[in-house]
Amino acid sequence: MSVFHYDRDADGIVTVTVLRLLRPLLVLSPILAETLAKDGWSKADVRQYLYDHCRLPAWHFERYLGEWTDHPINNLRDEVGLRRAPAVFAESDDPERMVPITFEADDFMVAVSGDPLRTNAITFAHNGILGYTVAREIDLPADWEAKLKSAR
Repeated sequence: MSVFHYDRDADGIVTVTVLRLLRPLLVLSPILAETLAKDGWSKADVRQYLYDHCRLPAWHFERYLGEWTDHPINNLRDEVGLRRAPAVFAESDDPERMVPITFEADDFMVAVSGDPLRTNAITFAHNGILGYTVAREIDLPADWEAKLKSAR
């Protein structure tokens, strides 16, 4: 649950929406996910780690928002003052201060996919306003295992 304020005016709604669209995706191979799970890590733990460690200078984040979104934000501290961004974005005036690349840990998406014997991890991030990811369950055919076997 977000702890910051959603404005009711157009400017505030657009600002919060733009900032919330930064949703990186980390795809782990099954063997990597299994290794993390054996060490006691959940997907929530991975998201929190990414939130705590994936940072960039505030000036760079502001530049990204100004150049790649429809609602330029020139000062993260102003957005915090208007309660449209979490306080972590205004911990100091230093433009080199490191800020998270998302508003909260739950904005990171973590998925498991790929060859179960390979140690691959891939990250994806979009470069503009694309919205939240939507997913739905895929029902596999009853003879899925047979089809896999014949394809190998």
